[in-house]
Amino acid sequence: MFVLVALCAFALAASGLLYAYSDHAQESARLRRAADRLTTPSGWTFIGSYQESGSGFPCFISCFHPGVTKVYRTSAPPPEACAVARAQVSREVASAEHTSYDSNCGWRAPIASVGSRATVGAGAQTASVLRAWRSPPWPGRIDATAGGTYVWVYFSGGPT
Repeated sequence: MFVLVALCAFALAASGLLYAYSDHAQESARLRRAADRLTTPSGWTFIGSYQESGSGFPCFISCFHPGVTKVYRTSAPPPEACAVARAQVSREVASAEHTSYDSNCGWRAPIASVGSRATVGAGAQTASVLRAWRSPPWPGRIDATAGGTYVWVYFSGGPT
């Protein structure tokens, strides 16, 4: 009897872990598809796209969620660049509502097609200010000779 109970508990735990692993992989793929819908605004230069896998699996406490960051450079000042990024995200990904508590541009949009906790937000800063930071807010580098404004649009699978 004990063996039967143990086998049932093992099977239940294994199926739960398999489901969680599958869900994490699907979330990463959905996040990538949402990021791929965002096109480069007119007059901007696309710098790169960086994907972060999150904490991976299994993770039960204080887990990092998967994320995709798209980075652009523009000659527009940061406030104007934020407005352009917000309009582009609203047209192509999800309606971006103004908030005052998160992301450098002051807006964040839920991405229902990815999951209930997925969001997209953005930040913008001049290249000269970013070079003074220890590292940029994405896993890339700042061109030492570049001017203008860097804009990063961050797609997150969960709270950041």
